[in-house]
Amino acid sequence: MLSALNSFVALICDRDKYTIPSETLSHSRLVLADTIATIIGGMAEPEIKNLVKSDLPSGSSHILGTNLKSDYLNAAFINGTAGTFLEMDEGNQFARGHPAIHVLPAILSI
Repeated sequence: MLSALNSFVALICDRDKYTIPSETLSHSRLVLADTIATIIGGMAEPEIKNLVKSDLPSGSSHILGTNLKSDYLNAAFINGTAGTFLEMDEGNQFARGHPAIHVLPAILSI
């Protein structure tokens, strides 16, 4: 698993091999900012606050919008849940879903 992840990261980081169009980079930044803001917005809801108050294992992964950290599984779960709670996460008609909120919490937790 880690070797596949390392290969993927190496590919993404090797920007000399390809050029990402500026429009794509600009939209990616917007989706990233929107998704993080949606996660932080969801953290203010009582149900999410209760989830965060539960007995979480310690770890090094950030729970966004708080000063707390937990293991990567719980951080990804809580951040993902908070990000969908307000139903304000981005959508993509071509992906027929909300790809950023399903991927970003996991990426941020590792």
